[in-house]
Amino acid sequence: MAASKLKPLSAWMAERNSAYYKSASTSIYDDFETYAQSPKGLLTCANANAFHQWALLHPQDSYNVLETGVGEGAFALGFLTELAEADREHGTQFSSMLRYTLADFSIPMLEKAKTRLAREGFGGQIEILEWDATHPTEFSNSSFDLIRCNELFSDLPADVYVRSGEDLFSVNYDSDLQPQQVPLPWEALSRSEADLVRALPADYHLPINRAAKNAILFLSHHLAPEGRFDIFDYGFYRAEDFVIPADMWNLSLVREFNSQWTVDLNFLYLSASLAEAKFRTRVEPQAEYAEIYRDVCSRQPVSKKNMQKEKSKKDGKGEKAKKDGKAKNQGLDYDEESEDGVEEDDFFYHMEVQP
Repeated sequence: MAASKLKPLSAWMAERNSAYYKSASTSIYDDFETYAQSPKGLLTCANANAFHQWALLHPQDSYNVLETGVGEGAFALGFLTELAEADREHGTQFSSMLRYTLADFSIPMLEKAKTRLAREGFGGQIEILEWDATHPTEFSNSSFDLIRCNELFSDLPADVYVRSGEDLFSVNYDSDLQPQQVPLPWEALSRSEADLVRALPADYHLPINRAAKNAILFLSHHLAPEGRFDIFDYGFYRAEDFVIPADMWNLSLVREFNSQWTVDLNFLYLSASLAEAKFRTRVEPQAEYAEIYRDVCSRQPVSKKNMQKEKSKKDGKGEKAKKDGKAKNQGLDYDEESEDGVEEDDFFYHMEVQP
């Protein structure tokens, strides 16, 4: 392997993902598919109904909602559609009281999302804002009742480290995603980062999602006093996530989808960082979050065939994607053979942040 080809993961992600999302020709739903794409998806419906319940307890003249990393508008459309349905069922008007801001660093994505939402009748509530999560700038509206984000932070630049015995290594990558470990002094990590790497299993490649941490902290400071920040993404949090053998884990940690690179979120790192900044957090599997609202949510499932095809294509490793489930779908697959039609993929989490 030529040493000149090796770079830290953060350098590759900054280069590849910026070009991918800023291209006017990019159509993310042609490259991958998430459960949130369905306007009646279980996860999106749960999020809308959770906000409806919160609004009942927090009556206001208006509500400010921010979505970052908007894609082509599916997550926003599902939320607004389901909230309007909840209003019809309960005789409330929260959906008409929303100011909904779409924030993204990609103008083409913002325009696609705005056009899609306008076509569905929500154009009058939507504002768009060019905003880069890796270099966050202040919002003109500094207080949001709800901030919501689906699979943004796993796309932000991160670096990878591994402990072998008592030694620390950084993990660099070549252009084909092949990793190589490079010795690194422990002093290269902050104290809290080093403590976490030492506490987690040896020989597992571990992302330190610093850009995600900084963006989440920035956004959390813009929550209203009783506001909520809902993060839906894939990564690891529980001890049972480490049952995958280290070699399989290490080869699937970073994935390429049509030139875009994505990496697991280290929810343990994010939770510790938020706690240090005095924010409260709760992390749970997405299926557990959505299950609470199953009875009130109608569902238009994505077919299992299409989801499985995307899992294999996006991981780039064929059968391995089927074995470990760590592909970039939403973690709630439609399963024609299961009793209730939904099966949970591991590694897909909901993190709630509160002031």
